[in-house]
Amino acid sequence: MRTLRLVSAYLFSIFLFGILFPALGREIGLWLDRLIGFEPRRSGVVSIVLGTLVILSGLFWMIWSWYSLLTIGRGHPQEVFGFPLAPRTERLVIVGPYNYARNPMLFGLLLLLVGWGIILGSVSATLFSPLLLVALLLLHFKFFEESGLWRRFGEEYESYRHQVPLILPFKRRAR
Repeated sequence: MRTLRLVSAYLFSIFLFGILFPALGREIGLWLDRLIGFEPRRSGVVSIVLGTLVILSGLFWMIWSWYSLLTIGRGHPQEVFGFPLAPRTERLVIVGPYNYARNPMLFGLLLLLVGWGIILGSVSATLFSPLLLVALLLLHFKFFEESGLWRRFGEEYESYRHQVPLILPFKRRAR
């Protein structure tokens, strides 16, 4: 049963972050382009290479984050509205990508969506739809995940929260 739950959680995450959000970002971006009268340009070699590099850097941040949670935190990142789809991390992870951002997976998703927008040649899919989707996910993080982290890790998380930015990776602030 535990294995089935883990596999289901991972498949759900892959579907959500690898298929649904990129497709939603594409559709929102192309819809906004039509709304403002912008005609997306055909993708050339430069936009395909640049978009692919941005997507790969996003995947790097997402995989590095996931790996850190699994190996250091000894748990899984899958959580929806405060309900864990897989066993939660046992330890607060503040090293690796979490030394630079409290939610580096979300930063990776932002890069992934921007990369798709570049490949599509759509201004809106590159700029607006990634920001919209990430803003919605940030709300989820602030209202559900962050409060859960505070309840589970208390002062350790509070100190970490004041030292590390939420999404854009920067070096840890001195306290």
